[in-house]
Amino acid sequence: MRLILRMIAGLVALVALMPYQVVAQQTIPLLRYQPPASWYRSVVPNPESYSSNEANAGVQVYWFRPINGDIQQLLQEDLLKRWIDPQFQESNVAAQPIFSRDSIPGAEAVHSVQFIENVAGVMHQHVRTILVARGYAAIMDAQAATPESWMRSGPTLQAMYRSLRVESAAAPPSVANGPGPLGRQIAGLYMGTKPKYVVNLNRPAGYGDHRLALHYYLFSADGHVYRCYDNAPDLQHFNFDLAAQEDPVNSGRYTVSNGQLFMLFGSGEQAEEITVPLPRGGQVTIETVLYQRQ
Repeated sequence: MRLILRMIAGLVALVALMPYQVVAQQTIPLLRYQPPASWYRSVVPNPESYSSNEANAGVQVYWFRPINGDIQQLLQEDLLKRWIDPQFQESNVAAQPIFSRDSIPGAEAVHSVQFIENVAGVMHQHVRTILVARGYAAIMDAQAATPESWMRSGPTLQAMYRSLRVESAAAPPSVANGPGPLGRQIAGLYMGTKPKYVVNLNRPAGYGDHRLALHYYLFSADGHVYRCYDNAPDLQHFNFDLAAQEDPVNSGRYTVSNGQLFMLFGSGEQAEEITVPLPRGGQVTIETVLYQRQ
């Protein structure tokens, strides 16, 4: 009798635990903050990039992404440079980085690293903050071209940092089964015009600018999606599997969930999620860019 009672108690405890586990699996961390009101915001959505109008300084916010490995070890290896957009990556760290820890509402851990980059003899200031929550990490990455610019932008950056907080968001839908019958309506090549970062070969390493260029999204009926600049891919002969091997960052899968189009590009540390309204009338808006089916 006692054995039966213990078994029943165990089952009750397991049932009581299940709803919590399901809820935990259905939510992911979401980074909230107060943007610098007087700074210019780039049209590029990820990272969310802001530039000072009064000093040669900027800050970028990278959305939460899954962590593949130990975040402290990854930070020690290369300051998480691999997570930083190429136009903002440091090229020559001039002194020993300074690591520190902090706390931010909703985050399980906060790691910061301060370092100096030597760019043609000019000392650029950097502070990179990594927020960790539930197996994901987000980044606030601030930099200034001179110590004077760092001093002038400091109060704005500190206010933005103090506004950081981590909340919960619904977990993304699975793309494993594709979009179902709606895929036949979505399938096709969509063309838009989007800023493209181009390296300036006439200036030192790390310099470049954005220029408008043709940008394409190619959707298959069974749930594959590929994006690229300049040269339009051919839907009839395009090899999505080969593209996934050669260009994984721009290759992905999509599905339809709650009346919206959900896309997942890349995987692991390079994974990127995009959710937009379903195409209508042969048009779809993705990250503020209007794309027209060809």
